[in-house]
Amino acid sequence: MAAKRRVPLRARIEMSGAWVISDLSDVARAVLLAFADLGIYLPSPRERLMLKIQALDPLDAAELAEFIDLCIEAELLTDADAGRLRLSPLEAKRLAASLDGHTPVPEDQADDWAKLLGGSPA
Repeated sequence: MAAKRRVPLRARIEMSGAWVISDLSDVARAVLLAFADLGIYLPSPRERLMLKIQALDPLDAAELAEFIDLCIEAELLTDADAGRLRLSPLEAKRLAASLDGHTPVPEDQADDWAKLLGGSPA
């Protein structure tokens, strides 16, 4: 018997029709790659991760929290994982190569970002 392949979440439509999210898994992967390109490799609780991201680019914390909640709902993350979000340099490079064939920022640039944000790379 062939193994069942998990079908990605292709769309979620709220009954009111207020919004549609198409292929949420691709969006989540793109966001993780963007974090890697910014050198965000540190193990972080949700609140600390939001603070780091806001230091790099002003964005609405509620939007980020909503995105994390959507990732949990789509089973890309668990509730337990949401408090321990982490993207290691090795995982970031593997993710980058799988998406578009290039690696994220050089190690020295990632180290500089980590120092600026108050930690060291994973």
